[in-house]
Amino acid sequence: MKAILGLVAICAALTGCDKATKEEAKASAPPDYVATAPFSGYKTVADFEKQDAAERKENVFYRKMIRGSEEKGGVAITIDHDLDPIKTPQLLKKLEGVGLFATIFVTGQQAEKHPDLVKKLFQAGHLVGNRSYHNVNMAKLDRGTAHAEWLKAKQAVAKATGDEAKFARPPGGAYTDPSILGAMKAGLVTVLWSDDFRKGARPDRVRSGSVILLDDSSLDQLDVLAKRLKGQFRFITVYDMDVERMTAPMRGGLQ
Repeated sequence: MKAILGLVAICAALTGCDKATKEEAKASAPPDYVATAPFSGYKTVADFEKQDAAERKENVFYRKMIRGSEEKGGVAITIDHDLDPIKTPQLLKKLEGVGLFATIFVTGQQAEKHPDLVKKLFQAGHLVGNRSYHNVNMAKLDRGTAHAEWLKAKQAVAKATGDEAKFARPPGGAYTDPSILGAMKAGLVTVLWSDDFRKGARPDRVRSGSVILLDDSSLDQLDVLAKRLKGQFRFITVYDMDVERMTAPMRGGLQ
């Protein structure tokens, strides 16, 4: 009888463990919208300009940056980076080697997994922003969902850096009215770009106020930019480029 009761107790314990494991897995699973809003590639600068023109026509001004103020006399290099114990130190070494500072966008999920790497980027003098929590297509989300996604990512980066972490980039540059309003509600400035150099740098196109896009596959372009442009422009972060205008209470976007 004792043996039977013992077996019953063991089965009950195993069942309870299995139930707990399933509940833990469910809690850690990504939200349903992650599967329905996958990253879908990069927008073009022409896409941004068309979207910005439509917003202006409707007298809508969002807190976003395509390019910075020419009066500031600087150029901002921005890098979409996947945090990695091997790749992140390589990125830091590369930037140190060419003597440039950058604004680096990481996902909130990766920032939670590798807070030490985020901290190293920040301590090296680079500005760290987020590109959503799950690296999703923000244009597919409603305002409430977008706000939650942005806020969670912002908090992850801020916790790792100790900084406000107020700059964000929608993955691939895809945004809609609801998603950018969600970012603004989270206290974020949306950073897009004016020059996409992922497939090759064009130094002749750079001018004061340019926001340059690079990613992990195009870091060799840093050598070209440093060699050709260091004597002509100051390389600064997006914070230094336009912080007064971008953090104004009710207004943003291109001036």
